[in-house]
Amino acid sequence: MNRRCRLPFQAGAPALLRLLCALLCLAVLPLVSCLSMRRTSYEGERKMSIEKSSLYRNGRFENSDGHKPIFKGPVREVWKEWIFGDQKRVPEKPLEVRKVRAEKLTGAPDGLRVTWLGHSSVIFEMEGLLILTDPVLAKRPSPLPFLGPSRYHQALPIEPEEIPALDAVIISHDHYDHLDYDTILRLRDKTRRFITPLGVGAYLEKWGIPRERITELDWWGQTRVGDRLEIFATPGQHFSGRSLFRRNDTLWASWVLKGKKFRLFFSGDSGYCPSFREIGRRFGPFDITLMENGQYNEKWRRVHMLPEESFQAFRDLRGKVMIPIHWGTYCLSVHDWYEPAERLLLAARGHESSIVIPRVGETYTSGTVLPLTFWWRSPRPEKASKRSPGSAPLTAKETL
Repeated sequence: MNRRCRLPFQAGAPALLRLLCALLCLAVLPLVSCLSMRRTSYEGERKMSIEKSSLYRNGRFENSDGHKPIFKGPVREVWKEWIFGDQKRVPEKPLEVRKVRAEKLTGAPDGLRVTWLGHSSVIFEMEGLLILTDPVLAKRPSPLPFLGPSRYHQALPIEPEEIPALDAVIISHDHYDHLDYDTILRLRDKTRRFITPLGVGAYLEKWGIPRERITELDWWGQTRVGDRLEIFATPGQHFSGRSLFRRNDTLWASWVLKGKKFRLFFSGDSGYCPSFREIGRRFGPFDITLMENGQYNEKWRRVHMLPEESFQAFRDLRGKVMIPIHWGTYCLSVHDWYEPAERLLLAARGHESSIVIPRVGETYTSGTVLPLTFWWRSPRPEKASKRSPGSAPLTAKETL
């Protein structure tokens, strides 16, 4: 890992260095906004679908509770904390990655398997199908290769070219840490379907993906992949935009995958909201729920859940097993990099809930045991678990 790229985010980095990095970002952002990946214009069927949506008001999408500020308090306070905060935002050394073997990705015709590739990129195997969410297999989640925080790992768990043919790619929204131009190009010719919220497909079409291979859905809309899997776009509380001058002109969503034997929920990005209970009522219980659990802050909790809220949302959804995502990969907030896992386990304490926290590249199979090894504590031996990696998993009551 390039230490120089990570240094401004390290605890103890000089405030002046962080300030210079912030000023550089501000100087480059207007240029990035002009050069960032463009989408095709809305016309025809796509335009009609967008304008018909009850969430599209006054030329932009809004959350179900209307348009409210993303940040709580002055934005200058966010910059102040980013520059002068002393959190341990990245690991002291690169994190270990489990290498994903392509020949093992068979689609799990009789089961349900999920493999975490980092952040919100997850491979699902169910009903004999191979599905990938929010593919960002990049060093930085940024429009420019030299700008932004680096991945915590020296190597990817699998290169895009190594991934077998995909039945579908599901995208939750258009932010750079969920929709990466280079990764999409590398997967473009091996992916049968791209499934997105309304408007996001316009980017894919601009990037050379044929319109007939793109399905765009409004909340509660559905499509099928194969004969046995239904996919539903479900609500979330977030926002969208890939430039300073274009905000909320594409929709965001969470996703439900409903097979003959198994059900899975993928949260995308969201603040805590009543929609989780409604989704749980309509589609739960879920065998696996993949829940956003990282890059949060009290100042923007409306669009990114705190760990305690992520756990409550998991319970609202009537989930059986929770796997936290959106953490342990990139520094996009101002909390300690390991804090999401610790706070999640603390929130789950006293509840009969199953929390599975894999390493990047690790696979969990529904109905089996993946021991809770506290791998994120390894650079901090004074807090490491005394249990062996092969021991039985901890229940929420036993943690911390």
